[in-house]
Amino acid sequence: MTSDSVALAEGASSLLRRNARRGYDPLLNLPFEYVCPSPASYPWQWFWDSCFHAIVLSAFDVDLAKAEIRTLLSVQNPDGSIPHVIH
Repeated sequence: MTSDSVALAEGASSLLRRNARRGYDPLLNLPFEYVCPSPASYPWQWFWDSCFHAIVLSAFDVDLAKAEIRTLLSVQNPDGSIPHVIH
């Protein structure tokens, strides 16, 4: 790995960890853990982003990658569909 690629990987890891959100939603009665794409503009969990976050997270934080997918699937509808955004 070159120093540029190491710096890129460290930067991505730092950003994803900094944007990680953990807590409990009393309305859904569920815990949550996900990486928000943009704290100022898009603080919720988005289906598309979560899938890519989980792929990248699996390289350095498997537990957070699993939590990302678990939180996403926790609101799956009875017909199997998953909402585009989880507020």
